[in-house]
Amino acid sequence: MQDEIAFTEQELYCTRYELKLLAGQVTGRGLERWIAGFSPLEVEREHLQRYEFACQYTRGLKVLDIACGTGRGSRFLAEEGAAASVCGIDLEEDAIRYAAFRNHHARVSFEVGNALKLTRKNEFDVAICYETIEHLDSPEVLLANLARALKRDGTLIISTPVASRPVDPRPANPHHVQEWDCPTFIGLLKRSFKVRDMYLQYRVITRRPLLRRVLVRLGLAQAPIRPPATQDPLWKGCSSANLMADFPKVPWTGYQIYACSPL
Repeated sequence: MQDEIAFTEQELYCTRYELKLLAGQVTGRGLERWIAGFSPLEVEREHLQRYEFACQYTRGLKVLDIACGTGRGSRFLAEEGAAASVCGIDLEEDAIRYAAFRNHHARVSFEVGNALKLTRKNEFDVAICYETIEHLDSPEVLLANLARALKRDGTLIISTPVASRPVDPRPANPHHVQEWDCPTFIGLLKRSFKVRDMYLQYRVITRRPLLRRVLVRLGLAQAPIRPPATQDPLWKGCSSANLMADFPKVPWTGYQIYACSPL
């Protein structure tokens, strides 16, 4: 009986968390979280692609998923990436509670923790740090903490949005403190890591005026032709010196992704 009550309480809690995300999508002031089945399809696709990419590094290894959010990516690394263990850490207690219930897995543990106060040392083979560093006032502290948490032959997989100038102190996303272009971000990484590989993940912008969208929905206007999506959104070997010239000639936004080794 007690187990049934506890299960029901957790189920109701997670449902409220999911409804909060849905409400935020309507008002524009919601959670910046990936919740499978509740986040916009484009957001879910982007997150899945990044974790699918990370799976090539995790088989049989001990993995840290820093700022794991609601834990879907951590579970994915255990299930699809065959990680020996995954430790998901996030600052938000509500997200960790959600993760522990909705994304429970025998090889995954979740805990509340601050990435800027991480004290682990020489513990992990792989660290995943997706869409986190741009939220922080002290990005160099995060990188130093991750370098210390990794074993000497460990690997950091990190991503962040690509800015259109060296440093953007006022990004369009209100949750972000700052964003960087690729050369500037590589310089930041090199304080604590050796950059082994660089990738780009493209996302085409398809915003249209509200009136246009309504007219298209009513069949009174024609939808614009969308640029074709590449089958593989991750591109390797782009030169940071002339990066902007390498991008497709369509409106876009995207992410820079790196595989790094501790110095």
